[in-house]
Amino acid sequence: MPSPSSSTASLNTSEPKKLILLGSSTAGPSHIQKILPALPANYAPTILIAQHMGNAYLSSFASRLDSAVPMRVVYF
Repeated sequence: MPSPSSSTASLNTSEPKKLILLGSSTAGPSHIQKILPALPANYAPTILIAQHMGNAYLSSFASRLDSAVPMRVVYF
């Protein structure tokens, strides 16, 4: 197994990558739908959302977010 220093040596470290994780449950969707539209379209950090919601509703939630926010929403 390569050492951490040798495996990260090939990464571009000139600018650190930023990640924001939003985790929510019952009241989460309404709050997320308030937070994300307030961010600019060129917001640099990647945003991951972990939403406790039934599988049948996740796709429609992602579609609603995609149409409501200035950035691209990807559901997986």
